[in-house]
Amino acid sequence: MQAKKQNIKKEIEVLAIAPKDVDNMWALVEFQIKEALKYGGSWAESSHIKANCKKDTNQLFIIYGSDDGLENKVFGVMVTQFMKLPNFKEYQVLILTGKYYKLWVDKIIKTIEEMGKLNGCKRISVQGRPGYLKSVIPHGWKVKHYHFVKELI
Repeated sequence: MQAKKQNIKKEIEVLAIAPKDVDNMWALVEFQIKEALKYGGSWAESSHIKANCKKDTNQLFIIYGSDDGLENKVFGVMVTQFMKLPNFKEYQVLILTGKYYKLWVDKIIKTIEEMGKLNGCKRISVQGRPGYLKSVIPHGWKVKHYHFVKELI
């Protein structure tokens, strides 16, 4: 007898992971975090990110759901932090990576903006790939600076 297929809602959600749940969820996101760190110049190890998420110095979000109604899967991951600057508080997106970006970009932008507002931030700061620009401009985001990098070692 064949198992009955379960209907899964075709929806993608952005899930905030509480610091106490980071260990349980880490296996779902570690590969994507390692790849993002590698692409970004290896400014940290995934173990640093995990430790910071467990201390709530960084915040971990999983982009999760179903695009086909057949199975749930992880589409992406985001790591953020709150930065107290001399004149105001800023919400910074340190890592944002995943697959099928167009399925979840609007939800992640809404999540970023809501988190910043809820936590009294004046500004949001994201360093991202040039391809993200066309997705954020319709939401009122602007390019303020370009980030130039030259490896010395």
